[in-house]
Amino acid sequence: MDSIDTARSHCSHSTQLVIDDSVAALNALCPFINKPVDLLSLDSFDVYPEAPHPSAIHHIMELLAARPALRPGSIIAVDDSAIGGDGGKGMIMNEYSSRSSATVLYDGYQKVWIMH
Repeated sequence: MDSIDTARSHCSHSTQLVIDDSVAALNALCPFINKPVDLLSLDSFDVYPEAPHPSAIHHIMELLAARPALRPGSIIAVDDSAIGGDGGKGMIMNEYSSRSSATVLYDGYQKVWIMH
């Protein structure tokens, strides 16, 4: 609970903080979001270089859960994308973005895409 207390101390009183599984929370919240998301930053699941697939799968599930709230111009960032030979957390998102309407804005330890 330290992280929620830290966040609470840095946010306005009108900010709603949620502690939940990120995929479940995004699925539950997206129908109630009344304006498109400008920035979606994904960093909820640790990645292990020797086994990056569980984290990569989790991050594509987050993206798919949030997809209804995204629009052209939305920016998606994934941390730990340069870990492991296959691309860390963003390995599946790399494939998704290459087949969808997204362009890479930054490709380093973090990877950032913009939706078209």
